[in-house]
Amino acid sequence: MENKPITLPNNRKSATTDDSKSEMQMVLAKMMEEKYTYTYKKLVVPMSMRSIYWKFFGFPATDDGDILTKVKIVCILCKTQIAYNRNTSNLRMHLQNKHAQELLELEATNPPRRQVLSQETKERRAQKKLLKTGLTSTQHIYTTNADGTVQIDGDIQFVTDPNVSLSNIEDDITIGQPLRVMIKSGSNIGSNSQNVAFLMPEDNSINQSSIDGKTVSDAIAEFIIMDLQLPEVVEGRGFQRLVATLRSPCEIPSKNKLEEEIIPKIYDTFRESVATTLSCITSEVGLTIEEWKSNSDERFVTVSVYYQNSGEPVLECKVLSTIHAPLDWEESQWGNTIDSLLLDWDLKIERITAVVVATSRTELLNALTNRGLTLVPCLLYTLQVCAQACFESPEVATILSKCRAAIGAIISHPAASAALAMQEQLLELEENAMLMDYPPVWTSTYNMLEQMVLRRNIVTSILESMEGVDQEIVDLTNDQWKIVEDLVNVLEPFKVTIMTLSEEKMPLISLLKPLLWQLVSSHLKIKENDSEKAKSFKESLSDMLYDRYADYNVTLLLQIATTLDPRFKQLPYATEEDKNSVATDIKEMLTKLIQEESGDSISIKVEEEPLNKKSRVSGMEFLLGGLCSIKSGMPAEEKADLELVQYHSESTAPLDYCPLQWWAKISAKCPNLGKLACKYNCVPACCAPPSRIPAEVQVLYDTRRTALPPHLIDKLLFLHSNHTTKQLHTRQIIDIFPILEINIDDVDVPLKNPTVSYLDIFFLISSILMHILDVAIDINLAIRYLLAEKVIYFTWTTVFIFLPSFINVIISRRMQQQDDKTNETSDSTDLKCIHAILSKKLYCIILIAFQLTPVLRYYRTLKYALNAYKFNKQNNRNAQRRYYLKMLKEDQDVALLRVSECFLEAAPQQILQLTILLKHDHNDINFEFVHQIASITSSLGSMGWAMANYHRSIRLAQQDKLNISIIGIVLQFIWHFCITVSRILSLSILASIWPIYTIIGCIFHWISMTLWIIIDSHGILEFCKDSNHAPHCSPKIKERIYSILFSMVVGVIHVFIYLNTIDGSTLLKHVFFYIICFLENIIATVIWIYVSSNEVKNSWYFNILIIFCVIPFLLGIIAMIIYYGVFHPSLKHQNCIDK
Repeated sequence: MENKPITLPNNRKSATTDDSKSEMQMVLAKMMEEKYTYTYKKLVVPMSMRSIYWKFFGFPATDDGDILTKVKIVCILCKTQIAYNRNTSNLRMHLQNKHAQELLELEATNPPRRQVLSQETKERRAQKKLLKTGLTSTQHIYTTNADGTVQIDGDIQFVTDPNVSLSNIEDDITIGQPLRVMIKSGSNIGSNSQNVAFLMPEDNSINQSSIDGKTVSDAIAEFIIMDLQLPEVVEGRGFQRLVATLRSPCEIPSKNKLEEEIIPKIYDTFRESVATTLSCITSEVGLTIEEWKSNSDERFVTVSVYYQNSGEPVLECKVLSTIHAPLDWEESQWGNTIDSLLLDWDLKIERITAVVVATSRTELLNALTNRGLTLVPCLLYTLQVCAQACFESPEVATILSKCRAAIGAIISHPAASAALAMQEQLLELEENAMLMDYPPVWTSTYNMLEQMVLRRNIVTSILESMEGVDQEIVDLTNDQWKIVEDLVNVLEPFKVTIMTLSEEKMPLISLLKPLLWQLVSSHLKIKENDSEKAKSFKESLSDMLYDRYADYNVTLLLQIATTLDPRFKQLPYATEEDKNSVATDIKEMLTKLIQEESGDSISIKVEEEPLNKKSRVSGMEFLLGGLCSIKSGMPAEEKADLELVQYHSESTAPLDYCPLQWWAKISAKCPNLGKLACKYNCVPACCAPPSRIPAEVQVLYDTRRTALPPHLIDKLLFLHSNHTTKQLHTRQIIDIFPILEINIDDVDVPLKNPTVSYLDIFFLISSILMHILDVAIDINLAIRYLLAEKVIYFTWTTVFIFLPSFINVIISRRMQQQDDKTNETSDSTDLKCIHAILSKKLYCIILIAFQLTPVLRYYRTLKYALNAYKFNKQNNRNAQRRYYLKMLKEDQDVALLRVSECFLEAAPQQILQLTILLKHDHNDINFEFVHQIASITSSLGSMGWAMANYHRSIRLAQQDKLNISIIGIVLQFIWHFCITVSRILSLSILASIWPIYTIIGCIFHWISMTLWIIIDSHGILEFCKDSNHAPHCSPKIKERIYSILFSMVVGVIHVFIYLNTIDGSTLLKHVFFYIICFLENIIATVIWIYVSSNEVKNSWYFNILIIFCVIPFLLGIIAMIIYYGVFHPSLKHQNCIDK
């Protein structure tokens, strides 16, 4: 093996190497997001794209008309983003599905031209076109002014596309010599994401000798898995030279090492991960079974499972296994294989809603049916079988043979190929679109025939002018051309169906009934002007579609699924009799589900028991008993009727709306019907995911899959489907560029090691106890004022306890409403309990009286922490991560509530108690004095910790934020504690002298801060926003009122401390706020010095308070500067990169 090391130039200084490394790190830090977002100002169409359908589409571009990306195109009419596949088929399909009237008018005013041009005319047009190109500076045929954004998935692929301008990305990467970043419209196996390429500068001086061989092995293994490559690719000299060019010296793993060690190890790891994920699923699942044939003519069956995680409106898919399936297997062998597979993955048959099958093996189908499973034919496989039946008829097979021969003759002849390209340009046809088909994928054959029909005159003319070609092999008669045209017209609805499936996020079985009904009742309906051949095609296709879905159980399943799809409630896909029958079945299932959930049988028994006992009738019962009967719980049947009525009263969802998201949004209104819908929403319409449906992707995937060696098929297909997910993007980048590893704290990636320690649990329990103790001290103090007949002090103390507590209940209620909308989790019992507590008046009074709102949230945080700890002990990583993230989210909420409680209740309470002390107890130290000092000291510490914990929690809960270190938390505590002490003492000494003026000054400060917050109230608007309100619409009046009220609450906090309500730079805000506060403190201190009475001036605490009004404030500012200058997480991260 020739493996010549390639040495990169290394004549630059080490500082330059560090700079290059830093530059690369900065690039990756920006590129490691899951999606790219481009903001465009125009939609443009280049001059070379002259199809009439481009009138309603365009590429995103800048103000100057520079195209940002050709990965996606945007519809001018509805702003829908469509993947650009280098042809106009999906453009026309989109217009046909969404803008039929505009498409009709467009084609009416621009009919397709099929005239035969003379040679003179061709030459004249070619000269005219060249002249136009030379004279005009116009770059685009269409330009539309439109603002918007386009999102593109981020992954890695080395590509080039000179038509794509990404200057805006390079501008964002502020480095001296940026990497060139390009995007290409291409498809990956199993993914439709478009990828980012990193092109190294030629003078890159990174020390390649530091590259770890294990990283290269991992990268090559991922390359083989993600692209379904053969392991023997590493033995190719071209591949070895490529790797040596990129990284030298390095060790390339051998084919045997990949097959026997690396790939099996990755497989075992991911198999365990998938098994853990599936073990946590409690809802119903759907299975798919797809049969396919390898290059060695061996048969295989791939089994996948589809499921929906609780609270997530997304249908997930995992490939379980690929089984070798010899043709001589009997039903018993298939039965044993199925039982073993389900046992291995711990899947219960009763939890499987249906099995989508893409096979005609009778033995396999019988084995599945005998186990009580409902079998739904895969729609893609059904369309393939139907189209293949048409292609295999003798007449069509002969025509296909001639079409392939004609295309082969033209593309292999340079002059003919050039003539074809010129004619396509002159007739404004898509260039290089007439390609030879791949028979196992029927859409490729259809595309070949469609392009042949469009170029009938061109192809005929070119073939006639070619010498040495047997015309009998390539020439099609007029009758044969007519058959091709009929076949293209008849199969066009099938292609539209394929396009519809590929546009879905995940096509569900609820689509099948409407699609089949539309195909059979409309598109395949025989018309008077149809030819005999077209009639024959339509009849055979219609019969095949009907026969494959004729089974009663399949029909019932599809009708139920379609009825529960909010998009198709009003479609006439079935007779009224069938709809009524299905409605009855749905009601029975729903009633049974409600009974199981609520346990009606127990409640009936309890209700009937008192009737057997004779009890004394009270006077009220004797007089009014006949009028006021005891109302028992609503029967399950009535609940079912109410939910069904509610469901049908909801407006029909748009056809492009995801039903899973619709049900997630409406589940609060129809909770039980939503659970029933989930049972049917876990079954896909076809075995292949949407990204594998387009013809070119199908061909690429099938050719690579069929070439896999039998001993690696199961492992590679499993890893390819389950391993190439979004969670690998960051790790993949670091694996490919190990020298660029970014140093961050482990706590910055909570999903990596989401462990809950005894210390975390101790802190949560301590927080609960400290809060209860703080409340108990305040209430005890109020009671002591009352017993001492100090009514005014008792009144003010009580107001400062109950009013902030009432506000906290409102804020907590708002948080709970947001949680109800976004977190439909499995903890339904806990959520219902919390919801009931916050909505019942009696419970709210108790919460307000004893300030228990934060305790309620602390309880949930503690519960999630204990669950995470429990699942960690059980090695259930998936559940552990889930509860750990819930704990972080709840901890963030309780931190905000604690801040609100501290500065709305504790801070005013401290000012009140200090003012009382300063006015009446100049030198007396008694039990009441000690009690008050204890209350003040504990509250001051609580406020400092509340602010530090708040900043820690919001960063810990957000994955895009780096976390605060221990030293940073300590500095945060010192900063906020000192500032709070200074502010409260300054206001207290002023209130002890001029209480009325102090209140006026605080009100003025509060109003100013509130206005400041309202001016920049985006964060508060988001908090107060109605989740049902469209995000792009302006806030409603009600939402604005709520935001103003909440701004007023935050304004009270700003009397004491600064609380940032919107993400962004805070430097100028801090400078402005703390200058004002420092000036206020100085004014209060000066007034205290010059206006205090002689008795106060002679007291022991006079000078101490002067010092504590100023010095702690300066200490707090110093702590803040040290924190932002040295220990702020983003700065720490930047320093790690610079190193």
